Amino acid sequence: MRSKSFILYSILSIFLLASCLDGQRTPTEAELSAFGNYVYRLDTTKLQSKLQALLTADTSHWRADQTVRQYYSTPSGSATAASLNSKPSTLNFIWFSRMGVSPDADSIVALLRRELPRNGLDSAAFFLPALASDLDVVHRLAFDSLGIDINQLLPRLDYRLTQAYVRYTAGQRRGFLRPAKLLNNLDFKSGGPGYARLFDYDVPTPDYDEALRQACDPDARLAYLADSHPAGPVYEALVRQLDSLPNAEQRRTLAVNIERCRWQMPQLPSSGRRILVNIPAQQLWAIAPDSIMNMRICCGTVLTKTPLLSSAITHMQVNPDWIIPQNIVRNEVVRHAGDSAYFARNRYYIVDRTTGDTLSP
Repeated sequence: MRSKSFILYSILSIFLLASCLDGQRTPTEAELSAFGNYVYRLDTTKLQSKLQALLTADTSHWRADQTVRQYYSTPSGSATAASLNSKPSTLNFIWFSRMGVSPDADSIVALLRRELPRNGLDSAAFFLPALASDLDVVHRLAFDSLGIDINQLLPRLDYRLTQAYVRYTAGQRRGFLRPAKLLNNLDFKSGGPGYARLFDYDVPTPDYDEALRQACDPDARLAYLADSHPAGPVYEALVRQLDSLPNAEQRRTLAVNIERCRWQMPQLPSSGRRILVNIPAQQLWAIAPDSIMNMRICCGTVLTKTPLLSSAITHMQVNPDWIIPQNIVRNEVVRHAGDSAYFARNRYYIVDRTTGDTLSP
């Protein structure tokens, strides 16, 4: 009996010893990595080669893309990454390591899938179908079944995701077009020289470097992404209406106006006395704490544009004289010189600036 007990005790001791030794075993890299055994196929040379091919093929002149391309083109890390006080990997990849693809990648794709159509933006311009497809391959570890090299897919996924992030966050915060550059150089002034100015204030330009810095910061990038949209009731109303419109032309019109919301005019006062002018609607609202007055207005033509501006009003002149601009004098009034009836009919009169005397037409 004692012999059987000793044998049983010995077997139990061996089992416990084996269990303790097994608990001290260091997991393999394949067991720790989301890539499984594919982690052993990651090849720095191949990753670098694929990244270089992407950089060479990318000829985009969009400042967002140029910023991203410069980051990936600097082997030891760009100034943007260095400003984060953390040296990036040799190849500067942001969204994956040997342990797998960051969960942030899925969060970004999910947000873009929801927000792009709501804001009238084209999903293809942000590589959304390709990003979703590449992430699906990664999650299913379907590299071999689909004949895709992991060293080809991961650099493509990383590069496109960074481009999408920078494009979206910078564009949503400041606009995808440069309105001052484009629309202030569109139509020549009537009588020239130069262009008719539409914006009489400085339109903020997108900060692509800031967007890239946020992409490189795992602790901040999702919050920065979620907060990248215009603010204010006009933007919210346009987005809600866009959701309910099936008509393509109407959706395009709303998308254009959503873009205008991104251009961030100088901050308007939210209370107190103020005057708002809607130039396209040719309507003015004078707002006081206890009342609102509205009236129709007129505005300039394409060649004599009424500029967009925001300024303080210091005084008001009732029934003011209109001093006709020189280009209108040259183009419309001069040919009526000598026609007293024309001047009387339009209640125009000519004043000598030096003496103040009224002159005969």
